[in-house]
Amino acid sequence: MMLATSEINQTKNEIEHHLSIEENQFAIENGQLQMNKDQPFTTTFLSELVLFDSTGEVEPGDVKNIYNAQFAFLKDRMVMANVITNNFIEITYGDTNWSNLSKGDILQFINTFLTLILITIWISSYFILLLITFFTIFMLAILGTLVAQTTARAVQFSGVWKMAVYSLSLAVLFFFIMDSLKVSVAFRDAITFFVSLTMLVSAIIKVPKKNANDDISF
Repeated sequence: MMLATSEINQTKNEIEHHLSIEENQFAIENGQLQMNKDQPFTTTFLSELVLFDSTGEVEPGDVKNIYNAQFAFLKDRMVMANVITNNFIEITYGDTNWSNLSKGDILQFINTFLTLILITIWISSYFILLLITFFTIFMLAILGTLVAQTTARAVQFSGVWKMAVYSLSLAVLFFFIMDSLKVSVAFRDAITFFVSLTMLVSAIIKVPKKNANDDISF
Protein backbone atom coordinates (compact mmCIF):
# COMPACT_ATOMS: atom_id res chain seq x y z
CA MET A 1 0.00 0.00 0.00
CA MET A 2 2.79 2.43 0.86
CA LEU A 3 4.43 1.66 -2.50
CA ALA A 4 1.20 2.30 -4.43
CA THR A 5 0.53 5.63 -2.74
CA SER A 6 4.10 6.85 -3.17
CA GLU A 7 4.00 5.96 -6.88
CA ILE A 8 0.72 7.84 -7.42
CA ASN A 9 2.06 10.85 -5.52
CA GLN A 10 5.21 10.81 -7.63
CA THR A 11 3.08 10.51 -10.78
CA LYS A 12 0.99 13.52 -9.75
CA ASN A 13 4.06 15.66 -9.15
CA GLU A 14 5.74 14.65 -12.41
CA ILE A 15 2.64 15.16 -14.54
CA GLU A 16 1.93 18.57 -13.01
CA HIS A 17 5.56 19.61 -13.50
CA HIS A 18 5.65 18.39 -17.11
CA LEU A 19 2.34 19.97 -18.11
CA SER A 20 3.27 23.24 -16.42
CA ILE A 21 6.22 23.75 -18.79
CA GLU A 22 5.63 26.93 -20.77
CA GLU A 23 5.99 25.26 -24.18
CA ASN A 24 2.97 23.03 -23.49
CA GLN A 25 0.05 25.40 -24.05
CA PHE A 26 -3.50 24.03 -24.12
CA ALA A 27 -7.01 25.08 -23.19
CA ILE A 28 -10.64 24.28 -23.99
CA GLU A 29 -12.39 27.05 -25.93
CA ASN A 30 -15.98 26.88 -27.17
CA GLY A 31 -16.09 23.14 -26.51
CA GLN A 32 -12.91 22.40 -28.49
CA LEU A 33 -9.44 21.56 -27.23
CA GLN A 34 -6.86 24.10 -28.41
CA MET A 35 -3.13 23.32 -28.33
CA ASN A 36 0.10 24.74 -29.67
CA LYS A 37 0.99 21.32 -31.11
CA ASP A 38 -0.21 19.80 -34.40
CA GLN A 39 -0.08 16.22 -33.19
CA PRO A 40 -1.29 14.21 -30.14
CA PHE A 41 0.62 15.10 -27.01
CA THR A 42 1.16 12.51 -24.26
CA THR A 43 2.83 12.47 -20.87
CA THR A 44 3.77 9.08 -19.52
CA PHE A 45 5.05 8.47 -15.99
CA LEU A 46 5.08 5.12 -14.15
CA SER A 47 1.79 3.40 -15.00
CA GLU A 48 -0.20 6.59 -15.62
CA LEU A 49 -0.65 8.41 -18.91
CA VAL A 50 -2.40 11.64 -19.89
CA LEU A 51 -3.24 12.18 -23.54
CA PHE A 52 -4.04 15.48 -25.33
CA ASP A 53 -5.22 15.57 -28.94
CA SER A 54 -6.65 18.67 -30.57
CA THR A 55 -6.34 17.28 -34.12
CA GLY A 56 -9.24 14.82 -33.91
CA GLU A 57 -6.98 11.96 -35.00
CA VAL A 58 -7.44 9.95 -31.81
CA GLU A 59 -10.78 8.15 -31.39
CA PRO A 60 -12.17 7.38 -27.91
CA GLY A 61 -11.43 3.68 -28.40
CA ASP A 62 -7.78 4.47 -29.15
CA VAL A 63 -7.22 5.91 -25.68
CA LYS A 64 -7.06 2.44 -24.12
CA ASN A 65 -6.31 0.21 -27.11
CA ILE A 66 -3.41 2.22 -28.55
CA TYR A 67 -2.19 4.63 -25.87
CA ASN A 68 -3.22 2.64 -22.76
CA ALA A 69 -4.04 5.94 -21.06
CA GLN A 70 -5.91 6.51 -17.82
CA PHE A 71 -7.65 9.55 -19.24
CA ALA A 72 -7.44 11.81 -22.26
CA PHE A 73 -8.52 15.24 -23.45
CA LEU A 74 -9.57 14.80 -27.07
CA LYS A 75 -10.76 17.44 -29.53
CA ASP A 76 -14.36 17.62 -28.33
CA ARG A 77 -14.55 15.28 -25.35
CA MET A 78 -12.75 13.83 -22.38
CA VAL A 79 -12.28 10.10 -21.92
CA MET A 80 -11.43 8.84 -18.43
CA ALA A 81 -11.17 5.48 -16.71
CA ASN A 82 -13.67 4.45 -14.07
CA VAL A 83 -11.39 3.58 -11.13
CA ILE A 84 -13.97 1.08 -9.82
CA THR A 85 -15.00 -0.87 -12.95
CA ASN A 86 -11.96 -0.01 -15.10
CA ASN A 87 -14.34 0.94 -17.93
CA PHE A 88 -14.02 4.24 -19.78
CA ILE A 89 -16.42 7.15 -19.57
CA GLU A 90 -16.83 9.75 -22.34
CA ILE A 91 -17.79 13.30 -21.42
CA THR A 92 -18.40 15.83 -24.19
CA TYR A 93 -17.20 19.32 -23.32
CA GLY A 94 -20.35 20.90 -24.71
CA ASP A 95 -22.59 18.78 -22.45
CA THR A 96 -20.94 20.14 -19.31
CA ASN A 97 -19.72 23.47 -17.99
CA TRP A 98 -16.30 22.68 -19.46
CA SER A 99 -16.85 24.51 -22.73
CA ASN A 100 -14.17 26.97 -21.67
CA LEU A 101 -11.33 25.79 -19.43
CA SER A 102 -7.93 27.33 -18.95
CA LYS A 103 -4.71 25.38 -18.64
CA GLY A 104 -4.87 25.89 -14.87
CA ASP A 105 -8.39 24.44 -14.72
CA ILE A 106 -7.25 21.33 -16.61
CA LEU A 107 -4.24 20.87 -14.33
CA GLN A 108 -6.52 21.17 -11.29
CA PHE A 109 -8.84 18.51 -12.72
CA ILE A 110 -5.94 16.13 -13.36
CA ASN A 111 -4.75 16.65 -9.80
CA THR A 112 -8.24 15.90 -8.44
CA PHE A 113 -8.60 12.79 -10.60
CA LEU A 114 -5.26 11.32 -9.52
CA THR A 115 -6.08 12.16 -5.90
CA LEU A 116 -9.29 10.11 -6.22
CA ILE A 117 -7.23 7.21 -7.57
CA LEU A 118 -4.90 7.57 -4.60
CA ILE A 119 -7.79 7.56 -2.11
CA THR A 120 -9.43 4.56 -3.81
CA ILE A 121 -6.20 2.57 -3.72
CA TRP A 122 -5.61 3.48 -0.09
CA ILE A 123 -9.13 2.53 1.04
CA SER A 124 -9.07 -0.73 -0.94
CA SER A 125 -5.64 -1.62 0.42
CA TYR A 126 -6.78 -0.81 3.96
CA PHE A 127 -9.75 -3.18 3.82
CA ILE A 128 -7.68 -5.90 2.16
CA LEU A 129 -5.08 -5.50 4.92
CA LEU A 130 -7.81 -5.79 7.57
CA LEU A 131 -9.12 -8.97 5.95
CA ILE A 132 -5.65 -10.51 5.74
CA THR A 133 -4.90 -9.53 9.35
CA PHE A 134 -8.16 -11.04 10.61
CA PHE A 135 -7.53 -14.27 8.69
CA THR A 136 -3.96 -14.47 10.03
CA ILE A 137 -5.14 -14.00 13.62
CA PHE A 138 -7.87 -16.60 13.09
CA MET A 139 -5.36 -19.17 11.80
CA LEU A 140 -2.97 -18.43 14.65
CA ALA A 141 -5.80 -18.82 17.15
CA ILE A 142 -6.86 -22.16 15.63
CA LEU A 143 -3.31 -23.51 15.69
CA GLY A 144 -2.77 -22.13 19.18
CA THR A 145 -5.96 -23.81 20.42
CA LEU A 146 -4.77 -27.13 18.98
CA VAL A 147 -1.48 -26.69 20.84
CA ALA A 148 -3.35 -25.84 24.05
CA GLN A 149 -5.56 -28.91 23.73
CA THR A 150 -2.62 -31.17 22.90
CA THR A 151 -0.60 -29.95 25.87
CA ALA A 152 -3.66 -29.76 28.17
CA ARG A 153 -3.24 -26.06 28.95
CA ALA A 154 -5.94 -24.22 30.85
CA VAL A 155 -6.71 -21.61 28.20
CA GLN A 156 -9.86 -21.00 26.19
CA PHE A 157 -10.16 -19.96 22.55
CA SER A 158 -10.82 -16.34 23.51
CA GLY A 159 -7.59 -16.27 25.50
CA VAL A 160 -5.65 -17.82 22.63
CA TRP A 161 -7.16 -15.20 20.29
CA LYS A 162 -5.88 -12.36 22.50
CA MET A 163 -2.42 -13.91 22.65
CA ALA A 164 -2.46 -14.30 18.85
CA VAL A 165 -3.26 -10.60 18.43
CA TYR A 166 -0.40 -9.68 20.78
CA SER A 167 2.04 -12.02 19.01
CA LEU A 168 1.14 -10.65 15.58
CA SER A 169 1.34 -7.05 16.79
CA LEU A 170 4.97 -7.44 17.78
CA ALA A 171 5.89 -8.82 14.34
CA VAL A 172 3.96 -6.03 12.60
CA LEU A 173 5.72 -3.44 14.77
CA PHE A 174 9.09 -4.91 13.80
CA PHE A 175 8.36 -4.62 10.08
CA PHE A 176 6.93 -1.14 10.56
CA ILE A 177 10.29 -0.10 12.01
CA MET A 178 12.09 -1.81 9.12
CA ASP A 179 9.91 0.05 6.60
CA SER A 180 10.57 3.34 8.39
CA LEU A 181 14.29 2.67 8.12
CA LYS A 182 13.79 1.61 4.47
CA VAL A 183 15.27 -1.79 5.17
CA SER A 184 14.04 -4.52 2.84
CA VAL A 185 13.30 -7.90 4.44
CA ALA A 186 12.70 -10.93 2.22
CA PHE A 187 9.79 -13.32 2.86
CA ARG A 188 8.24 -10.89 5.30
CA ASP A 189 4.79 -12.54 5.25
CA ALA A 190 6.19 -15.98 6.03
CA ILE A 191 8.49 -14.53 8.68
CA THR A 192 5.60 -12.63 10.26
CA PHE A 193 3.44 -15.74 10.48
CA PHE A 194 6.07 -18.12 11.84
CA VAL A 195 7.50 -15.61 14.30
CA SER A 196 3.98 -14.88 15.56
CA LEU A 197 3.22 -18.60 15.79
CA THR A 198 6.45 -19.24 17.68
CA MET A 199 5.69 -16.48 20.17
CA LEU A 200 2.11 -17.73 20.56
CA VAL A 201 3.18 -21.32 21.22
CA SER A 202 5.78 -20.10 23.73
CA ALA A 203 3.10 -18.12 25.56
CA ILE A 204 0.67 -21.06 25.58
CA ILE A 205 3.29 -23.43 26.96
CA LYS A 206 3.76 -21.10 29.93
CA VAL A 207 0.07 -21.36 30.83
CA PRO A 208 -0.54 -23.83 33.70
CA LYS A 209 -2.03 -27.17 32.78
CA LYS A 210 -5.75 -27.60 33.31
CA ASN A 211 -7.27 -29.81 35.95
CA ALA A 212 -8.67 -33.16 34.96
CA ASN A 213 -12.27 -31.94 35.27
CA ASP A 214 -11.75 -28.73 33.31
CA ASP A 215 -12.95 -28.36 29.73
CA ILE A 216 -11.81 -25.87 27.16
CA SER A 217 -14.71 -23.84 25.80
CA PHE A 218 -14.86 -22.30 22.34
